Amino acid sequence: MKVLLGLMGLGLLFPLLVQMTQIKKMVIPESARLEIRGFLDDVEKTLAVADLTLEEVGKTRNVNVQMQPMGSGKFETERAFQSQRRVPVIEINGADSLILQVLPGIGPAFASRIVRFRERLGGFCEKEQLMEVYGLDSVRYQKLKDYVRVDTSLVRRIRINEVDAERLGRHPLVGYKLGNLIVRYRDHHGKFRNETDLKSLGVLDEEIIKKLKHYLVF
Repeated sequence: MKVLLGLMGLGLLFPLLVQMTQIKKMVIPESARLEIRGFLDDVEKTLAVADLTLEEVGKTRNVNVQMQPMGSGKFETERAFQSQRRVPVIEINGADSLILQVLPGIGPAFASRIVRFRERLGGFCEKEQLMEVYGLDSVRYQKLKDYVRVDTSLVRRIRINEVDAERLGRHPLVGYKLGNLIVRYRDHHGKFRNETDLKSLGVLDEEIIKKLKHYLVF
């Protein structure tokens, strides 16, 4: 009798045990699925811009475009141009980190560094300033320099006769020590009329003044 009751009990519990041990399939809302798909499509389109354009150029100008396997399983595009190059050119003062990854040799890490440095700087006045980004040396710069341009109208400028020492000191070309010196000099001697007045500080050479004047409003 006890055995019979035990078997009956197992029979009643068996469907519940099966239900508990089954792995339920995750249900993703359709709205979330569409959002994810849209994001991935945007990424794929962005990263394909350069290679697609180069492929079209290759067809019309006999350009050799090859995909060579790398050790990591990824692919590196090798472009051998036999005539004047026509390639996508990116404006680096307005591009976000995703767009910057289209540039040769620029991955997510370097793209983020470029954006952070650009924000501190207020924008690039010349593309050579990319070499001031941490880790971006002249070799990497040579690979991408023909793919970038600079719109100086997007540069944010500092009002030298109104800015405080803390704000001025955050600029990479100034620093906090020089920022304090400039503000103290201004408070004691009056407003700066032009970049030539900065020479009166006695600590700025011609090269620094030449770079700094692009970021100042007198």
